[in-house]
Amino acid sequence: TGSFTIDIHKDFIIANGGRFEVYENGSANQQTIKVADSLIVAEGATMIATGTAANSTTNLLQIGRDLIVDGTFMAKSGNYKFNTEFVGKTDSRIRSSQDLTLNMLTCNKNSIDDKLILKTTKKINTANSNALLDLVKGTFVVEIGDGGEVELTANKTLTIPGEACLSIVSGKAKVATGGNATGISLKGKIQISGGELIVGTGESASKYNSIQ
Repeated sequence: TGSFTIDIHKDFIIANGGRFEVYENGSANQQTIKVADSLIVAEGATMIATGTAANSTTNLLQIGRDLIVDGTFMAKSGNYKFNTEFVGKTDSRIRSSQDLTLNMLTCNKNSIDDKLILKTTKKINTANSNALLDLVKGTFVVEIGDGGEVELTANKTLTIPGEACLSIVSGKAKVATGGNATGISLKGKIQISGGELIVGTGESASKYNSIQ
């Protein structure tokens, strides 16, 4: 099967009882779903990665505005997965009343003034063992409440390019939780107006982490 793209020019709504599967069949080609506005997974609905054999190239879900989840959203299930990328000029929000499972989350907005706001108090299951966040362009905002916690990278350095910003408003954002000689490579900005940014684990003097 060759590569293909599904273009949805407005909102994509998966209603109660509905199920949308992002399928893998062992292909080397990427399948892409582009949602121009918001993706809404209603209560009782499901969006899930599935298939018969894992692809060598990870499938992609691209969203122009918000991800709103009241049902089940699993970007990784077993051996199957898809990445989620937020694009465009409009500020985007991730809001969920349920736990989320994400593989790679990419913030690739139009400019540093355009935001992707993580705004949920529910658990974020980070299925990618190295990193949840890929910050390309735009401002990624962590606003998950005082008791919230999210692991942005584990065995990988978080790179913040010149046209990007990491903003902590509430909750704990953790970086470099699992690896030596990892941390933050900073060319853009970090803003902390509330909450905490934790780099490394502090478990051992042999685990050195840095912001450079």
